[in-house]
Amino acid sequence: MEVFKNFYIKNKRYFLYPALGVIFILSIFTVERNYQLNYPTLVWRKGTEKEPQHIGNWLNLGVSYKEKGYLKKARKIFFKALTIFTKDIDWKAGIYVNLAGTYFMEGKYDEAIKYLSEALKLEPHQARVYQIYTNLATLYERKNDKEKALYYLNKALKLNPYSERAYQALARIYIEENKLTMAERYIKKAIEINPFEFYTYFLWGKIYEKKGDLHKAQQLYQKSIEIKSDWYYSHYALALVYMKLKNPSFLKELEKTISLNPQFKPAISLAKFILKKDKK
Repeated sequence: MEVFKNFYIKNKRYFLYPALGVIFILSIFTVERNYQLNYPTLVWRKGTEKEPQHIGNWLNLGVSYKEKGYLKKARKIFFKALTIFTKDIDWKAGIYVNLAGTYFMEGKYDEAIKYLSEALKLEPHQARVYQIYTNLATLYERKNDKEKALYYLNKALKLNPYSERAYQALARIYIEENKLTMAERYIKKAIEINPFEFYTYFLWGKIYEKKGDLHKAQQLYQKSIEIKSDWYYSHYALALVYMKLKNPSFLKELEKTISLNPQFKPAISLAKFILKKDKK
């Protein structure tokens, strides 16, 4: 052991240089990765310039614009990509899905449905079809066409029977239709798949609130908040339940709601009403 120690002391610079080289290379990769994370639009724009024949560069460039809210720029990129590439079925389907997403973000649901339907015509792989079905279900739910929303959710579940998102959506629709037994059935399926999802407990709380079991609803909203404390709507729902129970903690939850989302009008209106009432 002493021999190796003496050898290292005499020759440590030779050990140091390769180590510095490794650190330098890793640093380059870290800088490059951080650049990609912080400036995705620039990265993908360069990608389209260097490799214009790669459809993935165009798709990711459009997505980066979409995520920043530059929807017209995103659509311009997506439409251009569709004119360039004609054979990459799954990539093209992905472009149509993201194109639909830009219209969804503007509340133009019919346009979004149109492009999702175009994606389906391409007969992409199963995972993409599942994505399209769930997106169509969301759009029809927004259009208040519950029948079509249920139709596409059930088609999605045939492709992926472990879709927590689909079970949540089914429960949400049945809650709105006041079919609480059906809603709870799907909530329990979602819980089986993922017992740590805040939104599932929020929906479960809604079921018990509609049933009139406010204490159980309170527990479930609290569970939702335990899992995700920064979602304002769980706090607002809990505030309303506390008000019904005449629990003064409703003020704390109302304040928390507004602190998390200062633009949330129902909470602001309720706070103003309470202040006005207190002045009287």
